[in-house]
Amino acid sequence: MLLGNDLAKDPLDEWIYFLKNEEIQDGFQAKGLKKAKEALNVMKLSESERKAYEYYIDQLSRERSRVASSYDSGHSDGRQEGFVEGEQSGLEKGEKIGIEKGEKIGIEKGKLIGQIQLLQDMLPEPMSFPKGWEDQDEAQLATWITDLKERLSLVR
Repeated sequence: MLLGNDLAKDPLDEWIYFLKNEEIQDGFQAKGLKKAKEALNVMKLSESERKAYEYYIDQLSRERSRVASSYDSGHSDGRQEGFVEGEQSGLEKGEKIGIEKGEKIGIEKGKLIGQIQLLQDMLPEPMSFPKGWEDQDEAQLATWITDLKERLSLVR
């Protein structure tokens, strides 16, 4: 409790001192005391000063809201732009990788087709293949190469 010299020893003493003297001394830390002082200071203002202060606080709040809204909008727009750019970059990289893989597969498949044609030319009677045989997968082409090599070894 407050002593005769008004020294505050705990948060309750700080509040009592504040209510009695309408001031906060350095070192006071009671919860909510600073907010109470702000409210008291506003209440002490004349009516015209209080209206001007309330108008100022309202404008400040509106400005903060506008800034926050602009930030949110800009943040959202930036994320969307980043997503679009990232998607485009990913597509370009994916297309490049796909082309490289396609070229590699095409080269390997071309080698198999070339081997089949060479082996066919070496046989006295070429093996017959279905229409569009060149479009078969690599496993089927490899099987035909094995068959052609077997035929060729029988002819010799």
